[in-house]
Amino acid sequence: MDEIEAMLRPMFNTDEKTDVVFPLTAVVGHQTAKRALIICLINPGLTLLIYGDRGLGKKTMLLSASNFLPEIESTGCPFNCDPHNKVLMCTDCKNGKWVARRIRMPFVLLPYTVDREMLLGSEKDPYSSILGSANRGMLAVRDMENYSKDIIDMIFHALNARRKTFSDFTYPSFFQTIATYNGVPNDVGENFVLKVRVDGVKDVEERIEILRRVELFRKDPRGFYNTYRKEEEKLRERIENGRSMLRKIDIPERISSFIKQSVERYGLKKEYERRLIIASTANAAYEGRLVVSEEDVREVHRMIIPKTEP
Repeated sequence: MDEIEAMLRPMFNTDEKTDVVFPLTAVVGHQTAKRALIICLINPGLTLLIYGDRGLGKKTMLLSASNFLPEIESTGCPFNCDPHNKVLMCTDCKNGKWVARRIRMPFVLLPYTVDREMLLGSEKDPYSSILGSANRGMLAVRDMENYSKDIIDMIFHALNARRKTFSDFTYPSFFQTIATYNGVPNDVGENFVLKVRVDGVKDVEERIEILRRVELFRKDPRGFYNTYRKEEEKLRERIENGRSMLRKIDIPERISSFIKQSVERYGLKKEYERRLIIASTANAAYEGRLVVSEEDVREVHRMIIPKTEP
């Protein structure tokens, strides 16, 4: 299926965000990957790696996430600081004056040419930091296998540290990472809460439909997007409702026990209990349920512990 992304490659090979991206609701198949992406959009505490052979639409889904990011309040600084929380402010915003404004949550596509200084900023110019610009937003990493281990390690160190400090300046780096990987990831996959493999579509009619949609999008991106606008708006509303419900959702004791037993069965770290809990809660929110069910746990189990059943 190399032809899918090959047809769209001119749109992927730029480090600038394209004006119109392929709508997620127009992606044929890949139901598990799409569900994983949706629950990440509901809970920014989740991270996602989509992997598999080249040309299966992984980057297409990655970029489609930008269509569903909400608006947030910001001080207007380069780090998108939260005007209501000093913990989420850079040094300038803590010490200065600003006027709160509404902005779209950042969606930052990591450039293929990134180096340490571009990623983290520098003592002389902390404002140029890519991770700083992704603060309170989403960092998208295409083709993760193409980046050096040092760059990937710095991303996950920043993700855990949540701030970068120079001698006289600190900026926050609360961001969510979603990524694609061509092939099967090695140890890097353990850094992600959700890991989903995508496989080629074997049904001939579905393959033809995929190519038809890709060609229509290539010829007229905006017109194609408008064809799916209502479906995208419905999905956006459902995601927004899920976000608003997230903190209200209850996890019954029997479900907690079910999750614990599942993790123990496979001899996994306790961290996997936390992963299953936050992911199944996001899935329940997407489904409009206020109580997590076994169905929610089973839905996300394959994303967190691939090739297993709860």
